[in-house]
Amino acid sequence: ITLRQRMLESAESLPEVEHTAVVSSVPFWSTSSRSLFVAGIDSVRRLGRFTYQTATDDYFATMGTRIVRGRAFGARDRAGSELVAVVSESMANTLWPGKDAIGQQMRVGSDTSAFTTVIGIAEDAVQNEFTSDDQRLRYYLPIDQMQPTGGTYLIARMRTDPAIGSELLRKAVQQVMPGDSYVTARPLGDVVATRQRSWRFGATMFAAFGIVA
Repeated sequence: ITLRQRMLESAESLPEVEHTAVVSSVPFWSTSSRSLFVAGIDSVRRLGRFTYQTATDDYFATMGTRIVRGRAFGARDRAGSELVAVVSESMANTLWPGKDAIGQQMRVGSDTSAFTTVIGIAEDAVQNEFTSDDQRLRYYLPIDQMQPTGGTYLIARMRTDPAIGSELLRKAVQQVMPGDSYVTARPLGDVVATRQRSWRFGATMFAAFGIVA
């Protein structure tokens, strides 16, 4: 069993946890981008900045992001299987205007990488800014198919007050961390408050992991 699986199981063992997922970035905290290549488009970069999220299966339920068409990735989408992605509505309309984005393909990282097929379209979600300048050009990849190059985070949707839930989550995950690793947990609403205090993300929070030097 991997550390990622142990973290998920420890979080899911809490009755206060409704949904949980491991991700490569947290809204308003971090984000990632890579080069994209799409047939018929000379330069995807000229169309805007496309950011991505790698995540485990329950990501969309945890964040409360709806899949408006197609499907989310799940148990069938693992290392060695066909590469798949979910794209935001804005990304679908930007790259494939007037076409059905489901079934379309793109290459992630380089123009020689294997094709990644779009299996679902998610509603637009805020990642960095509330302003109209944030284009919502976002795509989502199964974490087993594209391992994060940086750190990972565990996010959880709680049934209890975020301040209480964050400590419960921290203690649960800390128990499965190896060696001198340590865990910090923070309600996502606290992060969002630095950008716009009137915005609320409810009981969603994240836990960050680090190693003591």
